[in-house]
Amino acid sequence: MLLRKFLPYLALICATPIFSQNKIAGKVTDQTTGEALYGATVFDKISGKGAVTNNYGFYVFTTDSATIDLQVSFVGYQPKSHEGRSVYATQLDFALSSSIDLNTVEIIAERTPLKAVGTKMDHKFIKHVPAFLGENDVLRSAQFIPGIQSAGDGATGLVVRGGSPDQNLILLDGVPIYNAFHVMGLFSVFNPEMIQNTYILKGAFPARYGGRLSSVMDIQTKEGSREKLNGSVGLGPLVSHVFVEGPIGDKKQSSFVISGRRTFMDILMKPFIYAASEGEASGGFHFHDFNAKYNITLDPNNQLYASVYLGKDRFGFKTREEDGYQEKASFGWGNNIGMVRWNHRSNSGVFMNLNLYYSDYKFATGFEFKEPDETYKEGYHSGIRDLAIKANWESSFYGGIARWGAHQTFHEFSPGIIEISGDGLEIFGDVSSNKIMSSELIGYGEWEKPWTKKIKSNIGLNSTRLSVENKQYLNFDPRLKVSYLPKKGELFLGYSRLTQTLHLLTNPAISLPTDIWITSTDVLKPARANEISAGYLVNVNGFELEFGAYGKTINNVVEVKEGEQIFVLIDDWESKLKQGKGYSYGAEFGARKSYQNLDLSFGLTYSRSFRKIEGVDNNEYFPYKYDRPIYLTQTGLWNFAKNKSFSWAFTLASGYRFTAPRGSYFLGSNYQGNEFNNWYANRFDIEVYSDRNGEVMPIYHRLDIAYESKKVKKKGERIWKIGLTNAYNRVNPIFVDTWGLDLNESNKADAYGLIPILPSFKWTRTF
Repeated sequence: MLLRKFLPYLALICATPIFSQNKIAGKVTDQTTGEALYGATVFDKISGKGAVTNNYGFYVFTTDSATIDLQVSFVGYQPKSHEGRSVYATQLDFALSSSIDLNTVEIIAERTPLKAVGTKMDHKFIKHVPAFLGENDVLRSAQFIPGIQSAGDGATGLVVRGGSPDQNLILLDGVPIYNAFHVMGLFSVFNPEMIQNTYILKGAFPARYGGRLSSVMDIQTKEGSREKLNGSVGLGPLVSHVFVEGPIGDKKQSSFVISGRRTFMDILMKPFIYAASEGEASGGFHFHDFNAKYNITLDPNNQLYASVYLGKDRFGFKTREEDGYQEKASFGWGNNIGMVRWNHRSNSGVFMNLNLYYSDYKFATGFEFKEPDETYKEGYHSGIRDLAIKANWESSFYGGIARWGAHQTFHEFSPGIIEISGDGLEIFGDVSSNKIMSSELIGYGEWEKPWTKKIKSNIGLNSTRLSVENKQYLNFDPRLKVSYLPKKGELFLGYSRLTQTLHLLTNPAISLPTDIWITSTDVLKPARANEISAGYLVNVNGFELEFGAYGKTINNVVEVKEGEQIFVLIDDWESKLKQGKGYSYGAEFGARKSYQNLDLSFGLTYSRSFRKIEGVDNNEYFPYKYDRPIYLTQTGLWNFAKNKSFSWAFTLASGYRFTAPRGSYFLGSNYQGNEFNNWYANRFDIEVYSDRNGEVMPIYHRLDIAYESKKVKKKGERIWKIGLTNAYNRVNPIFVDTWGLDLNESNKADAYGLIPILPSFKWTRTF
């Protein structure tokens, strides 16, 4: 037992590096703003070795050569070079200036066998996708990467390689986000003005990422310009924003960045609701985001960061009648995050990142009515709170890069709490499930090694120990990726074992903020997955091509039992759930081509996903609700004139799956003689349903278009964005209503969509 207690730390001990050879380390930053450049290439032409900067701009590698000839490059920046002697623990920092000459950068980057992990989504990539209701959105843009699908109009999440929305690890500056969407999935919580870099991993996960089964979306926010004060203000009928960044003090050792975003639909809707109800009702909805970040360089080897994020959605409605009767209803959710981070690099070339954060996600709904002599209130809320500390190290190790670290998270889960109060009523007090406390420790070690100029590997181990109630789970997840790097591409094969200790309980239709996060317990086991993936990335005559294939098995997935409700989980809530298994497989193809004034991209995904739950569909595998075999996307950006552009995004996909009644029969009681009315009053209609998720809605297709115009001013730019969402007004059904339908007489039902044709505009002024 004592040995098992300390096994999670073995990954850290095994990965402790032995320092040798001449170590070259440093940091690459933007010369103008001072911000770190993630994914910059540092390459030594003499030894043929090099490195890629991490999230914080740090790089390190070793060389046997006594001299070095370094080439430092990053797409969109002017390359730099450095020649000199190589001595142990050489510290070399580089500041790159912006450039429009991309060819030199690409040629240099091809020669180093170390590359940044995942798909990078820069500002240009995000701009490919038309602004939705005036807002460019990072998670909406991610839906146009092969292998990534929208969970559906009105659903909160992304589906990656046959998984579910809760199986995506979405990180904001290293902090997990439990609900990354506003307005039922229409916007993400990430203000586009704040985003510096985004990297997405769909498979072949390095050991440093753990806790989810399908994908990693690593989003870093800006650090704030240390050169000058600048920012932007944007105004639109749906969303408006303000963004400011700049240095603090004359020495420019620190900087700040602040952004705020809010929708004003609640204000715009009030007069219409008031008029329609003849003054008896009011209501609406709104969401807001607030980001703030401060960083200071204590000395060349130490940097300190502090940041906060506050976001909330709220729907509300209230009525007041002449006789004094009043009703109120509300519905909302939000994320609150606070984080402090310390970056340190030692003189021996070891980089450390220490992160302490607090996270609080809540969902709440309430209802209240008042009469002159009676009041009734009912409220429901659920949520998850985290307090965590993360420590990560990185250094060179036997000609490669070693990374190791540990993450300790303390979770507090509130599966469901109901608060009831009233005057003149017999029901008082609270009906709730007990809060659940858990402790999750993740340790990892990985080694990325270039064996030759064309072959590299990444091998690692991720370990997870969950302590909850009187139960402990200990899991070890090996990771392996082997890559072959021809002149203009990469061919790789990867294996990942993954563990997820958190589960998201969803309703049978679509994912909503009412869904509930719970932890594994002594009854519910952590979900486990094994994935094999392969891919080929290549540049042919300017065409960036991507081919991918994968296969995955999953154990211990959670489903709500048929007939049970997840909105209220009390006392024996675990008895309302079942666990089963599943598998998914698929293939992906993507292409991207840039011309002088035109950028085009195309994506095609074929994927299947199945589940098997005891007691469902005769214990056979059935299609998962996110099983959509075909998902095709095409985007374009046409710069048809100076400072004027037109963009479009088209999606064609298989319809959503659902379970529908196919017929019904009735049972009656007290039927004697001609007492037909008595028999009819006591009849029970029994609906006969199709197989689980056995029905498919019509094919989904949608076109969004946008026009953007810029005008350079004395200070900054003026930008107009005008767009059409669902340009040809396609009704894509997300819900089928069979209520009141005589299933024995008709096989047709009404289907409802969410997004009609929606015009939008937004005015932005930068300074």
